[in-house]
Amino acid sequence: MTKPASLSCDCVVIGGGIAGVWLLARLRQAGYHALLVEANQLGSGQTLYSQGIIHGGVKYSLSGSLSGATRAISAMPERWRRCLSGQGELDLRAVRVLSEQQYLITSDSLGSRLSGFFASQALQSQIQSVTASDYPAALQNPAFQGRVYRLHEPVLQIDSVLAALLAQVPPDAVLQGTAHLQQADTVLLQNGTSERHLHARCVIWTAGAGNATVDPSAQQSRPLHMVLARSPSVQNPLPLLYGHCVGVGDKPRLTITSHTDRQGRLIWYIGGLLAENGVALEPPEQIAQARCELALSFPWLDWSAVEFATCRIARAEGRQVGGQRPDLPVLQERKGVLLAWPTKLALAPLLADQVMDWLQAAAIQPGRVAAAPVPDWPRSSLADYPWEQDLQWN
Repeated sequence: MTKPASLSCDCVVIGGGIAGVWLLARLRQAGYHALLVEANQLGSGQTLYSQGIIHGGVKYSLSGSLSGATRAISAMPERWRRCLSGQGELDLRAVRVLSEQQYLITSDSLGSRLSGFFASQALQSQIQSVTASDYPAALQNPAFQGRVYRLHEPVLQIDSVLAALLAQVPPDAVLQGTAHLQQADTVLLQNGTSERHLHARCVIWTAGAGNATVDPSAQQSRPLHMVLARSPSVQNPLPLLYGHCVGVGDKPRLTITSHTDRQGRLIWYIGGLLAENGVALEPPEQIAQARCELALSFPWLDWSAVEFATCRIARAEGRQVGGQRPDLPVLQERKGVLLAWPTKLALAPLLADQVMDWLQAAAIQPGRVAAAPVPDWPRSSLADYPWEQDLQWN
């Protein structure tokens, strides 16, 4: 049997979601000869199934105290905004911003309980009370008797983020194929009958659930069962909304973002506790639960003609004691390679920082190995959003 051709480089990144693509751009910018391998399409899995929210941590403080997650993520909206304005470590000026802010929607009694905490010095730069005249369109109804707060957390069109990052790396740095770890410094790349050995001084897995192929004990899963609500027509759209509907618990009951499909129909993409608690439900049951929640939260909207569908996300994280949600990105060294999970979309820049720091500590300097292009090798393309896929709508 013919031995596969070999290629040497500084770093190989396995997995083309937001964590891998951001890291690839940082590595290339720093002078590392880095390659990225994606088994399917770029952004498939968690990234393009995310809601595009650059969290600042306020939603983790609904208990009325600052959590570890709040402190860890509080600086991320401003860091992303610097990139969006061309002043950050990577240039994201081409990214489409769906909304500059989100809204926190509470009952009047809950708003009263939290208002003092939201006005505290720790959060006053991130959240502001909104007067009724400035409510988002979905709440412009006399029947709404709650309180609304503006969160300074942008919502981004994530395919445009991936495209902006990919524009900053050579096209031949992104390869489509399945990666098989052979040794700590060697990956076998396969696509159909074609094979290559990639030799690197550092191999970093940013493959989400795919990191389990290296060491399943390093990973935990917290799946989601998301709901999509679609306008019946372009002429009769749902109102735009980017916000969290808050109940008595310490997590939002509903987290809603608005998106437009290729036919111009507006879609509410719905997560929150609904998505976490609905994992064990079948799609019809989850849709019934969503209808109840939406009718309770927005009884003045007509839901009779709205179409619903669901999709599932295999949310993967670095394992924590007791299965708790990590506050920060997780970077582990296993079997001589790095396993990396950003934890949240917003934390992808912080994960890249951790990898760059690890490379410096390991004395792996850029540019020692020249990465030649892989001729005629398939390149990965961008995946579709869930609402552009073959979902069962009803």
